[in-house]
Amino acid sequence: MTEFRIQLLGPVRAWRDGAAIDVGSPQQQAVLAMLLLARGEQISTASVIDALWGESPPRSAMGVVRTYISRLRHSFGAGEPDRGLDIEFAGDGYALPRTDLVVDLDVFEQRVKSAVAAAAQDAERARSLCRSALELWRGTPLAGVTGPYADAVRFRTIELRVDAAEIELAAQVEGGGHLGAIAGIRALINHHPLRESLHELLMLALYRAGRPAAALEAYEEARRILRDELGIDPGPGLRRMQQQVLTADEQLTLEEAPQPQRQPAASRLPADLSDFTGRAGLLDAVRTQFAQLDAPRVATLRGMPGIGKTSLAVRAGHLLAPSFPDGQIYLNVTGPGDISMPEHAILTALLRSAGLAAEEIPADSGSRAWAWRELLANREMLIVLDEVASVDQVRTVLVAPPGCAFIVVSRNTLIGLSGARCHEVVGLTSDEALALLETLIGAARVSAERQAAEALVARCAGHPLAVRALGARLAARPDWGLEPALRHFRQVAEPRMRDALLSDANSIPLERAYRRLSPEQALVFRSGAEFEGPWIPVDAAAGELGMPENTVHALFESLADVHLVRPGKWGSYGYDPVIKLFARGVDGSPVAVPGGMRPRIPCARQPLPRS
Repeated sequence: MTEFRIQLLGPVRAWRDGAAIDVGSPQQQAVLAMLLLARGEQISTASVIDALWGESPPRSAMGVVRTYISRLRHSFGAGEPDRGLDIEFAGDGYALPRTDLVVDLDVFEQRVKSAVAAAAQDAERARSLCRSALELWRGTPLAGVTGPYADAVRFRTIELRVDAAEIELAAQVEGGGHLGAIAGIRALINHHPLRESLHELLMLALYRAGRPAAALEAYEEARRILRDELGIDPGPGLRRMQQQVLTADEQLTLEEAPQPQRQPAASRLPADLSDFTGRAGLLDAVRTQFAQLDAPRVATLRGMPGIGKTSLAVRAGHLLAPSFPDGQIYLNVTGPGDISMPEHAILTALLRSAGLAAEEIPADSGSRAWAWRELLANREMLIVLDEVASVDQVRTVLVAPPGCAFIVVSRNTLIGLSGARCHEVVGLTSDEALALLETLIGAARVSAERQAAEALVARCAGHPLAVRALGARLAARPDWGLEPALRHFRQVAEPRMRDALLSDANSIPLERAYRRLSPEQALVFRSGAEFEGPWIPVDAAAGELGMPENTVHALFESLADVHLVRPGKWGSYGYDPVIKLFARGVDGSPVAVPGGMRPRIPCARQPLPRS
C-alpha cells in the first residue's frame, strides 16, 4: 500500500513511499495545505482564492487555482491504480481524501492533545508526549508560503507549539526536575513575555529550587512587563503565586515526587604532578584571593608557553578542592588542531561535566548560558579553563556567584576581562629549580656536586620543562657525574644543547605557540632570536628585514602579548634563553611579508648584526 507523508512544520514537502514529490510554488503549497487541513472535507474555489489573495485577487484567479489543482493531481499520481492520490472535484470546490496520508501537523496536534489529557495524572508521560511532538518541527510552519491563510495557520500552530513547550516544562517541574527546567522557562519567557502562566511556572520552579527571593524577583519582573506593555496588573494566578511564596505555602512543596538529589560533580581535574615543586607564592595568592568574600572570583594565570601554567592551575585546583565541595571541573578550551572551541561548545562541555544529561541541555546558546547560570547559583564549584585564547571565548561562561570560582589559564594577555585578578607565572627560582632536579635525580646526587647542579639548572633559565628534560637525561645516566655533565653541556654546539634542554615532548607548548603565529610574526620571531645581545633594537631588525620600523615594532608587540618575547626599554625586546634556543631551531622557510616585500634574510638562520 502506498504511503504519503506530508511536512507542514517547516518548508512544505511531500514524499510517496520515501520518494520526494514536487509540491510546486509557494502558492501551490498553500493550496495543498488547505486541502490537507480540511481533513477530507470540501473547500470551495472561492475560499481558496480568498486564502491566497485576500480581498484583491487577480482576474485570472480561477484559472490559476485550477492550474495548481491540476499540477498537484499530477504530482500525487492521480489515476495510477493503487499508487496515486486523487484530488476530487465536488460541487464548486475540491477535496483531498485522507486515506494513507501522514501529515506531521496532525501528528503534532494529536500528541499535544494527549499530553494535555495526561498532564494531571502522569507528568512524565505528558512530558514525553510533548517532547516527541516538538521533535517533529523542522522550522517555521509553511515556510515561504504567503497569503492570509498561511499566516493564520502559522500563528495558530506556533501558539500550539508554545503550549506544548509550556506543558513539557510544567510536567518537568511537577516531576521534580525544577532545577533543570528553569533555563528553559526563562528562554520561553524571552520570546513570549506576556504569557502570565510562564511567569507563574518560573516562580514555582525557583521556589522549589530553594530560591524564594528569586521567585519574588520574577514576580516583580512580570509585573513590570505587563504594566509597560499592556498597562495592566498581574492576573489572579500570578498574584496567588506571589502570596504562596511569601507565606511559604506547603502546597508549593512536592510531596509524592520529591526532587531527586543531583549527585555532586566528582573532581574532574587532571592528576596532580607527584613531583610538583615550588610556586608557593603563587599558590598562596590564588588561595587567599578565593578565601576573601569581596575578592574577584576569577583568577587568571598567564605566562610564556611551557612555563608551567597548567601544572600550577591543576595543583591549585587540588589544594582548593575542600573549599568547593560540589566539584571541580577542568576543561581545555583549545581543541584538536589548535582550534579554539566556540563559546556554545564550551557551555555544553561544562554542563555535561557538571552532571546534566544530554537531553537536559538546551539547544540554543542563549538558553545554555541561562542553564549554566542557574546551575552555578546553588553550587560551590571550581572551574579551571585552560588554553583560553580570548575574552570573547569565555565571556558568558565566567559567571562567578559567591560559591563558585574560576581559574583561567592563557598565554595571551586577556584584555577586557573585568572582575578578574591576574597572576603572572614566571620561571622557577634557582632554589625551586634545584629542588625539582633533586626530585628527578635524587638529593644525594645533587648535594654531592651542588655547585655543578646549580650551574646546570641555571642553564634551564627557570623553565620547569627544561629542568625536567635535563633531569630525565641525567636520571637515565646514573653513572654520570654532574661536573663532567656540566663541562659537556658547555662545550656542545647549540643544536646539541637544544636537544638536551628541549626534548620532543617538552617542546610541544612552544611548538603549539609557534604554529599559531602569522607568517610575519613567525619571521620576526625566528630572525630576532639570531641577535646575540640581550636586547634587540627594533630599528636594526627592521633594517635587516627590509620592513618598515613601525611594522616590526607592532609584530614584536604582538609576540610580547603572547609571551614569546619580553619588552625592554622603548624600541627593544629580549628573549628568554630557552625560547631563544627553540626559535633558533625552527625550520625557517621563506615567508612573504606585508605589502608584497621580501625580506633580505629569507629565514632565521641568517643572523642579524651582533651587538
